[in-house]
Amino acid sequence: MKHYLSYFRQQVLQNPDQSVLSDYKGTTTYTYKTMAEQMARLDILLTSLGVHAGEKVALCGRNSANWGVAFFALAASKRVSVSILPDFTPDGIRDLINHSEAKIFFAGELVWKRLNEANISLSDMPSLVAIISNVDFSPLALADEALHHCFTEAEQTYQQRYPQGLCDKMLAYPDQVDDDLAMINYTSGTTSSPKGVMLSTRSICSNIDAAFYHVHNSQGQQLVSILPMAHMYGLTTEFIFQVCGGVHLHFLMQAPTPKILQEAMQDVHPYMIVCVPLVIEKIFRARVIPMVNKPWMRIALATPLLGTFLKKKIVQKVCDALGGKIGNYMIGGAALNQEVEMWMKRLGMPYLVGYGMTECGPLIAYEDCDKFVPTSCGKAVNHMEIRIDSEDPERIPGEIQTKGDNLMIGYYKNEEATRAIFTKDGWLRTGDLGIMDREGNVFIKGRSKNMILGPSGQNIYPEEIEDKLNSTPGIAESIIVEREGKLVALVYADPIYIRRLSRERVEELINRRLKQINRNLPAYSQIKNFEFVQEEFEKTPKRSIKRFLYK
Repeated sequence: MKHYLSYFRQQVLQNPDQSVLSDYKGTTTYTYKTMAEQMARLDILLTSLGVHAGEKVALCGRNSANWGVAFFALAASKRVSVSILPDFTPDGIRDLINHSEAKIFFAGELVWKRLNEANISLSDMPSLVAIISNVDFSPLALADEALHHCFTEAEQTYQQRYPQGLCDKMLAYPDQVDDDLAMINYTSGTTSSPKGVMLSTRSICSNIDAAFYHVHNSQGQQLVSILPMAHMYGLTTEFIFQVCGGVHLHFLMQAPTPKILQEAMQDVHPYMIVCVPLVIEKIFRARVIPMVNKPWMRIALATPLLGTFLKKKIVQKVCDALGGKIGNYMIGGAALNQEVEMWMKRLGMPYLVGYGMTECGPLIAYEDCDKFVPTSCGKAVNHMEIRIDSEDPERIPGEIQTKGDNLMIGYYKNEEATRAIFTKDGWLRTGDLGIMDREGNVFIKGRSKNMILGPSGQNIYPEEIEDKLNSTPGIAESIIVEREGKLVALVYADPIYIRRLSRERVEELINRRLKQINRNLPAYSQIKNFEFVQEEFEKTPKRSIKRFLYK
């Protein structure tokens, strides 16, 4: 297993003038050479500010080229990155910086604005020496005004140390894959308060090693960054792996709305898309499912030669909507809707589904598209093992447990939570329920925390019911809750259907669909009623519904 910085060093030496990080429609672009040089400048600045190897530096802001450079600079100097999602409240950001004991805070423009509006200043975060702008690396606030000289003299020190610019001395990055703390990642808190997940260098390198094993990228390919880099799925798969593989990343610098995303895709022409299921599901529900469900199309698709021709046309139509060069659809972060997956498989789309969690940095399971078993989430990735805590793992769902090089060190300053998540023999409890076939393919049945206990002790997995319900025209999303021993569906209706058909008509369609679903469910897991919610369900940055908010 190689240190991922070894891949980066190789790119700098072999492709110094190739663009690697760009702010989409912005002015900032780094080549591998200028990225390495800016990393060296940041190392000099942080050293002069009194921040050394092993000390913590917080990053909080929207994805940007400078966010990426700062992260690599911290890794290259063995400082500990503290990644915080910008979606947290100002109070939450302050509390996490204090909890982590970070000495430096790289703040995005909007994050800094929100902190100021909330009257949160550097004095409220006593561990900090400085708050630095992620826009231009200028000082936003300093614990001691005398530290201004560190910023004014950093460039002078850089010129003295590296008079010729890029050189071997500048690229003397760590190459040992060890168990030292590399970063603390504060989770999105889908079901609980955020925890600081401590990840080692080994965990991150193991994840990148698995990505190189399963996914093939080529020098100079393009990619649009969609996922938050402060979340491990985005950080490892969509950022570190791509940078190490010679891919040019484009950061949207704003929320990936359908309009903005489509425009960027058409401009950039990415070679693959790394996303959560929601992105693919929206595309399919808008462009594919209404078309393939037409009676004449069903007949045509079943006709040998014509069907093959039409399938290729449909796949190309989806590809064209995303820039025309998509060769892989990498999906993770949540379960993919079964109807959408069925059509992706039937149409022959090159999709890949993975499974992981922050505590594994994040990869646990994955499989190549040519070996992938539909409805599964693949097999254990390199350096990892999976077991099912069940007397019959092939038939009876049990908790999915895992161990290997990807595992976290533990939760920062939370020994009780760390002890609770590990079994006595060292396996990590994922909190997910599933089964595993003889070939090692894992099939997730639901979250153990979400499981509802039926009236006679039966296990009810709400996600399985929701998946069927979400295939209903007119339903954008839903969750199943228990009320007084009965299952109730909370439904957010698709605004397009409401405008087109009226609320009453959509309600009629949902009632009809509920009857169909209930006919195929045992009595204890049938939906007794449903009710509309007026707004989309509140979600984490990786687009998981915060289920604990709904009763």
